[in-house]
Amino acid sequence: MALPTTQVRLVLAQKLLSNHKMAPMETLYFISPICILWMVPFVLLELPVALRHDSFSIVTDHPLLFIGAGFSGFFVNITSFLLVKRTSSMTFKLLTMMRNGGLVLASGLFFGQCRVARIARQYSFGKTTTSHLR
Repeated sequence: MALPTTQVRLVLAQKLLSNHKMAPMETLYFISPICILWMVPFVLLELPVALRHDSFSIVTDHPLLFIGAGFSGFFVNITSFLLVKRTSSMTFKLLTMMRNGGLVLASGLFFGQCRVARIARQYSFGKTTTSHLR
């Protein structure tokens, strides 16, 4: 589900940034409601489990960490829209794929993750099966 929604978000962002000459902040105003709508079904599925396990106590225990994560997410969205505006959504997708592949390799080399070969196979299979979407 993540791959199609990300691709729709990137194509929509490229249309708004390039064809309508919007700024990245304006693009966030248009894309945020759609992203919230995509999350509603998953919130409805996960909220009862989170409430049952008292998962929200983590937020009250570490509020600065969650505030920092929110600002980081906002910064990543703005910079990704700046990159899409200057280049294209395909360039952004290619850089994201390279970053993800690097994270898989780093998790094996530096952090002792023992399932790197299996994850790398799954990652490469996923990328080869979606390469026709260019």
